[in-house]
Amino acid sequence: MTETFEEFDRRKTSEELFRELEERLEKDIEDIRNRTAKEYVPKLCKALIKQNPDMTPAEIRLRVIHRMCPKVWPESIVCKYWPDWLVEASRKERQK
Repeated sequence: MTETFEEFDRRKTSEELFRELEERLEKDIEDIRNRTAKEYVPKLCKALIKQNPDMTPAEIRLRVIHRMCPKVWPESIVCKYWPDWLVEASRKERQK
């Protein structure tokens, strides 16, 4: 059961309360970043390849990173959500 803010507030000192709220906020922000990156990174890649079918996987990755990092997501989060087709194309490109 989730406690109300008032219940949470009563059992904490102001510094404990602030620290715990700060930690909750950071976790919530991280969750939001991951959810949105999971949804939008593949869409951004698809839009780029649709716009220019001759773009290499490296060019797509660089464009997404350049435009989205760090203002929207940290690069570490973006890199977790490359679409499978881009990862596979990158692998093949490196094997040439």
